[in-house]
Amino acid sequence: MTTDTGSFLSLDFSSGTGRTADDEAVEFYDKQLRRVTDEAIIRSIYKHSKNAPEGYVKSIYPGEGS
Repeated sequence: MTTDTGSFLSLDFSSGTGRTADDEAVEFYDKQLRRVTDEAIIRSIYKHSKNAPEGYVKSIYPGEGS
């Protein structure tokens, strides 16, 4: 993902149940593959994202979604 503040790797994952707060998560990594944990930087990534991820990932569970 490229933003006005730089390039970041976005790891967006879900357990498939979507029932609790820990079932879905997004993590960001910088160019040195260090996890971004600073909330101000994370907010800036969301705010300045030019190519935000869209759509959904094919389910890893048989018979669910596409």
